[in-house]
Amino acid sequence: VAAPATNAEPETGPESAPTHNFPPPDAGRKIFDQCRGCHSLSPSQNGRGPTLYHLFGRRAGSVPGFLYSPAMKNSVIVWTAGTLDRFLRNPRAFVPGSNMTSPDIKDPRDRKNLLAFLREATR
Repeated sequence: VAAPATNAEPETGPESAPTHNFPPPDAGRKIFDQCRGCHSLSPSQNGRGPTLYHLFGRRAGSVPGFLYSPAMKNSVIVWTAGTLDRFLRNPRAFVPGSNMTSPDIKDPRDRKNLLAFLREATR
């Protein structure tokens, strides 16, 4: 049974490292290609998934105009490197009842590379 997904617990470990420890953003560009079918990097451009524009620091389930699952809309998650890493590892376990249908990103290096790309691309 997974613990409730919140941002209340302190983040420690490599997945919560400051951005200056992340790899170059281009390393995650190819990984993001798996996400492009549903997610945009442009403001106000939702697809099957919400836009990822200004993702870091945003409360989950809060993009205007996107119809979220009740589980995501009612979560207390704030997207940080740590919460995104845990979500991308297994979205359905991190937010049970989420509509996210993408495959899990099991490889920690792939997640780290994707997060570095998103950190730059979603500003």
